[in-house]
Parts: sequence; structure tokens; C-alpha cells
Amino acid sequence: GAEVIARVRTHLRLKRAYERLAELQAERVQKLASAQRSLMPRPEEFPDAHFQVSIHQVLAAGGDFYDVIPAGQGVFDYLVADASGHDLAASLWTASLKALAAEYAGPLNLPLEIVRAINSSLCSLLPSGAFFTLIYARLNHQTGRLSVVNAGHPPAIVIHVGGNEAIILRQEGDVVGAFSDAVFGVTELTLQRGDRIFLCTDGLIEVGDDYEDGLQRLAGLCLSQRSLPLQELVPAVVDDVMAGIRAEDDTLFVGVER
Repeated sequence: GAEVIARVRTHLRLKRAYERLAELQAERVQKLASAQRSLMPRPEEFPDAHFQVSIHQVLAAGGDFYDVIPAGQGVFDYLVADASGHDLAASLWTASLKALAAEYAGPLNLPLEIVRAINSSLCSLLPSGAFFTLIYARLNHQTGRLSVVNAGHPPAIVIHVGGNEAIILRQEGDVVGAFSDAVFGVTELTLQRGDRIFLCTDGLIEVGDDYEDGLQRLAGLCLSQRSLPLQELVPAVVDDVMAGIRAEDDTLFVGVER
């Protein structure tokens, strides 16, 4: 009898220890998640940037990341990135990316120069096999001038205010953090008042079997919902894409209106 009781006590002690470990791990993840969320600005912090965002992470903290950086009078830089891997390590690298973007971004550097500088630094920071896909857009809200740099990332989608088609800005580009001699695609265009640009991570595209179908579907939804104000359109599009689907990847969707 005494032996059984001792064994039960040991089991209970072990169970409590495991439960406490699980609690501590959950607390750590929550702290990491809230620290990560604080790195990403909310639309109300930069009303002149005219953006809306929807982000959902499968783990409380994830590898999807965005930033909005003032780059002069009426000029803003919009960065969307996706770290390789879906573990908590991926979420830690986003802090490095935020720090690098803050260091290099600004009116003195062109978006291409900024992405090259970020790549150069990440190549020496990231462990082997880790990298980001990234899209970097600078919009002058006064002139409508838009510059988009793509580093292995899903393309931006442009919807013109009076247009009846979605424009997918297809660009070639290497990922950042993997190759010191990486090459990035650059596209320049002019937006009219009311035109919109949408940036996303691949979690919103790779929900079906086919990447191209997923991309066309997302572009079609941006177009068909264009009568909605941006703050309604962004969550509505994400809801439509993810309807009935259990998310296996992080999703991030940013809309910007000139």
C-alpha cells in the first residue's frame, strides 16, 4: 500500500511540474507576442499613412512582420516581411529586421538601397538556412509616386480608383539574408487619389492547391470589394479568403490608399 501511495505522489508531483513548465512556456510566448506586436505600428499612430492591417499568427508570435516608417513630408515606407520557418525563432528575427529598417529607412536612401543594406546586415546576422522574403514600398502621398522593391515575396496588388481590373505587380527578386550578391526587383509607378496598393504574406495565397490561383483570387477580392472603405475592406478580404479554412500559416494583409 505504502509503495502505491508513494508512486501516486511521485506521479502527481511530476504532473504538477509539467503543468508549471507548460504555464511558464505559455507565459513566455505571450510576452514575446506582445513584445512583437508593440514593434508593429497601428493605423491610428500614423493617420497620414492611410493604411489598414490584418495580422493573424498561428503561434501567438510568428514570422510575419510589417512596419510603416515616415520618410519625409507626406512620404511613407511600407515594409511587409515573412521569416523562413514558423517557429518562435522566426519571431525573434523580426526584431532584428525592425531595428535594421529603422536604421536605414528615411528620405536619404532609396528603397532599393535600404533593402540592399538590410540584406547585407542580415547575411551576417542570420544563422544558415534562415532568411526573409520582403516587399518594400515607398509612397509619396502628395505626388502619388510609388516605388516597390521585391525580395522573393508575393507581389503587390494595385487597384486603380476607376479601374475594373486588379494589377498584379510581378517582380523578380532574391530573398534577404541568404546571398550577399542578392538582386532585387524594382517597379516605379504613379497612383491617383483613391488608388490602393495591397501587400500580403503567402499565408493568404497558399490556402488552396495552386499559388497562381490563390494570387488571382486575392486580387479579385481586392477588386470586387473596392467600394468598401479601407478599414472595412482589409478584414473583409481576409475573412473571404480564409472562410472555412483552418490557418496553417501566419497571415498578414496590408492595404494602403493614396
